[in-house]
Amino acid sequence: MFSLIECAKIHNINPEDYLRCIFEQAADTDGWTEDDWQQLLPWNIKITSFEPQGVWMMPKIDGDTNLSYTND
Repeated sequence: MFSLIECAKIHNINPEDYLRCIFEQAADTDGWTEDDWQQLLPWNIKITSFEPQGVWMMPKIDGDTNLSYTND
């Protein structure tokens, strides 16, 4: 992880954006070729803007300490 972050910094890429793009693009790697993996390198990757893809679920504990999740 450290080397990914430092490599992003060397290439003037925001490390958080770089890691996010790697995790988004490499979520399903079945059938990937060497070229597909090469596209994730800092000098090849296309950094995309962040777009929220859902809502955070906040834990809610009722009087009986039952844990549930809510969007409130």
